[in-house]
Amino acid sequence: MKTQFKNWIVCFSIFIITAISLAACGNTDKNKENKESENSPKKEVGKTEAPISTTSSLSFTDKDGKTVSLSSLKGKVVFINFWATWCPPCIQEMPTINELKRKYKGNDDIAFLMVDVDNNMEKSTAFMEKNKYDLPVYIPASSKL
Repeated sequence: MKTQFKNWIVCFSIFIITAISLAACGNTDKNKENKESENSPKKEVGKTEAPISTTSSLSFTDKDGKTVSLSSLKGKVVFINFWATWCPPCIQEMPTINELKRKYKGNDDIAFLMVDVDNNMEKSTAFMEKNKYDLPVYIPASSKL
């Protein structure tokens, strides 16, 4: 009977701790959002703000010189990987990314952008060919990267 009571107390304690943790997690984010919106300045009707640069203005160039902007890919799932041929973690993840692209081959709602941060299209394309990866290589075309 004593062991049964201890088990019941342990289970009840775990339940209470879990409930408190979940309640605290949910309230923290909501309260923070409400406080931020209350403290943010109100917009006046008729006033315009300076345009904010967004990621949709980013563009990339492929090996054929064709430029692709993120805004042109609106509505698609975009997989962007910034990488370099000298980066060991980048090299290590390439087979997995290649397999992911193969899995979704033919799906026009998914775009893969393998962006070489060294801007060396020749070297990065050779790397892909040498390793038999079917991944499209791009370099940044935007000056705001």
